[in-house]
Amino acid sequence: MCGESSLSYGRDFILTLLTNDPKLASAADLIGLNDLHLSLGWRSHFEVLASDYLTGICTTILEAGLRLGVGGLGRAGDNDLPIPADLVYAQYPRLGAGAALVSRAFFRGAAPVDMTREICRLRENLDYMNTLPMTALQKQRERLWDMIKGQL
Repeated sequence: MCGESSLSYGRDFILTLLTNDPKLASAADLIGLNDLHLSLGWRSHFEVLASDYLTGICTTILEAGLRLGVGGLGRAGDNDLPIPADLVYAQYPRLGAGAALVSRAFFRGAAPVDMTREICRLRENLDYMNTLPMTALQKQRERLWDMIKGQL
C-alpha cells in the first residue's frame, strides 16, 4: 500500500469538526484538541487527549454509530516533539478514533516533506498500535500523563 501514489488510499471522507464548544462534542466526528483545551481552561491539548473527559466523549460518539477523529498527528517516530509521537499515536486505538488531522508538526524544519512516505509511516504506526492489547494502550496513557505532569 505504501508504494501507491495516492495519499488517501480510498479513505477520504468529510468530518464534522468540533474545535471549541465542549457542549457540542458528542455531535462531532473530529474533536479538535487545541481550541477545546482552551475552552475548558486546561493547560494543554495533551491533557485533553489523556483525560477521562475525552474518553467519555469518544464513547458517546462511537455508541451513536458515528465516525470518530481526534486532534492531529505528527510524524511517526518523531521524538523531538514535547510529547513523543508514539505516546500520542497509542491514544487513537485506546479512544476508538479512526481519523485525525495532519498536524503542523509534519512541516517542522526547512527540509521538504515527502507526504506520501510520511502518511504511509503514520498509517503503519497506527496499524501497529491497533494490534496492541488495551492494557498496553493504558500503560501508554499513564506514560503520557506522567510526561504531562512533568511539563506543568
